[in-house]
Amino acid sequence: MCFFFSCYIFIKALGGLPLELCRGVAAGQHIVKRCIYPAYTARDRAAVILGLRDINNPGFFSYGKFAAQDLLVVALLMTYAVMAPIILLPGLLFFILAQLVYRHQLLFVYLPIFESGGLLWPRIYRRTLFSLFILQFTMTGLFFLKAVYKQGYACLALSVATYIFKVRTRHLFANSASVAHHLPIELATAVDDAMRHTNREDPIANDALLWQGLQQYLQPPLHH
Repeated sequence: MCFFFSCYIFIKALGGLPLELCRGVAAGQHIVKRCIYPAYTARDRAAVILGLRDINNPGFFSYGKFAAQDLLVVALLMTYAVMAPIILLPGLLFFILAQLVYRHQLLFVYLPIFESGGLLWPRIYRRTLFSLFILQFTMTGLFFLKAVYKQGYACLALSVATYIFKVRTRHLFANSASVAHHLPIELATAVDDAMRHTNREDPIANDALLWQGLQQYLQPPLHH
């Protein structure tokens, strides 16, 4: 299984990421869309048909899709690193290339439509910690199978310490003083400017406007 997942990560690193960089999937979508839908006007070219876009209309960076794919790689590395550490090499290659490719795509390709203010990070953090628990429990099971009980109990103690750390950081992220609970300066300023043109005597209208601004700038996966 480790060999299979090592090949899977290598394919993602040496196949999927270069394909994302050269936008091969977007080019294919562009061709299919032009075959089934006319592009006589700018509105036609900007339209999204059955999820298909023109290659010069990339849309926003789908954090929900890319984060899920990368967290799968994290979970695989955490699970099999104990039994076959060689899997860490394709994992290292994948994240080095992913950091370069995603940075380029965010800066120069995708449109900055959404601004979550860091609300996605606590979700990624919790799932990364869950992968760490998988690693620790796998190590514990291997130690017990090898009849090295001292190391197994030490690993269980490490799991308890990790859980305490998780509770502590969850309290920090859930606290209203956390940065993740505040709007970015750009969005906060825009909402304040819009509220100046509303009735300052009506707090309900102002709250509704603020909620509308929050929903408008949240990424779709964070709406619920």
